[in-house]
Amino acid sequence: MKYCFFICFSIVLGFAACKKEGCTDKDATNTTAGADKDDGSCTYQSTVVFWHTNTTKSVLNSHGTTALIYFLDGTQLGSSDPNVVFSSAPDCSQSTAFVRSIAYDESPTKVLNFEVKSQTGQLEFSGAITFLNGECVPQELTY
Repeated sequence: MKYCFFICFSIVLGFAACKKEGCTDKDATNTTAGADKDDGSCTYQSTVVFWHTNTTKSVLNSHGTTALIYFLDGTQLGSSDPNVVFSSAPDCSQSTAFVRSIAYDESPTKVLNFEVKSQTGQLEFSGAITFLNGECVPQELTY
């Protein structure tokens, strides 16, 4: 009887041990090769490009804005010159645009809040951006 119990226990344990945990989403940036049980560790990446037109530049200049400082969920991303304008949304390879790569977890889609402030800390723009894994998300700044 003990021998039979030991064999059954070993078989059950063997099947449980065969499950390799990791990121099973093939679209994630960190897919675990051979994983067959998702452990919630998947990470994703998207890119955002902030831009504005000449009309917005004129309003910024009338406010005395000499720099735009970008925040995403409270984290400062960097700054740019408000005099750099575009007539339409630039793509994420545009070197003169404010472009940042964003890494996130939990899901291939993520909504993050942004703020853009002037050099004096005055809030100029805010809102939410929906990121989709692997995509370039253009965010126009407009009054």
